[in-house]
Amino acid sequence: MAEYVSLMTMKQEYVENGINVFLKNSLDTYLFSRQFSFKPERSLMEVETGQYIWYEKGAMVMYDLQDVMGEDVVNTGLNNFFLEFKYFEKGRYASPEDLYNTRYSVSPDSLKYKVDDGFKEIVFYENRVTDAKTKAVDNGKWEGTFTVNYKKIYYDSGKEKEVDEKKNFVDVGLFGEEETNEDGIPIKKPFFFTLKLLSAGDN
Repeated sequence: MAEYVSLMTMKQEYVENGINVFLKNSLDTYLFSRQFSFKPERSLMEVETGQYIWYEKGAMVMYDLQDVMGEDVVNTGLNNFFLEFKYFEKGRYASPEDLYNTRYSVSPDSLKYKVDDGFKEIVFYENRVTDAKTKAVDNGKWEGTFTVNYKKIYYDSGKEKEVDEKKNFVDVGLFGEEETNEDGIPIKKPFFFTLKLLSAGDN
C-alpha cells in the first residue's frame, strides 16, 4: 500500500513518462528476488513472507489497476477499505482478502479479471515486437507499423498452469530516445502510447 502511494506521489511529480523508471526498478527487484526463494511463489493474497511480493509486486499490481480502470476507481476502493477498518471498529485487523473485496466491488465487470490476476494469481507476460517498419508520408512525417506478439501465462507451484487465450488490455507504445530531466530521472518520449486489447499471438 505504501509503495503504491509513493508511486502515485511520484507520478504527480514526474508525470506518466517519468514514473516508468520507478516501475522498472520494482519489476527488476521482484524478478531478481523471486529467483532465490526456497519455496514456490504464492499469490499476493496468500503470501506470508517476501517483501519483494508485498511491496514491489503489490505496487505494480495496484499501479496496473489504476492504469486500466483510472485512478479515481482505485482510490474509491482504497477509501472504502480505510473507512471500513478505521479505528479498529470491526474488532479485527484487515486481511488481504478484505483489500481484494473492496477493490473487486468497485471494478467494472469487464476488468474484474485484472483484480483476480493481481491478487489471486501468479501471471507472467511474454510480449515482444516481431516486426517494425517506417515510411515517409506526404506531409513530411513518418508512419510506423509494428507487430506485437502477446502471450499471458498463469503459474502454480512454480510451473506453468495454463496460457490465457482471451483478449487482455496491454500497454503498447513507440518511443524515441530518452531524455534526462533536471533531477536525473530518465524521461521516455512516446511517439505513440495506448492501452490496447490484444489477442494471444501476433497483433
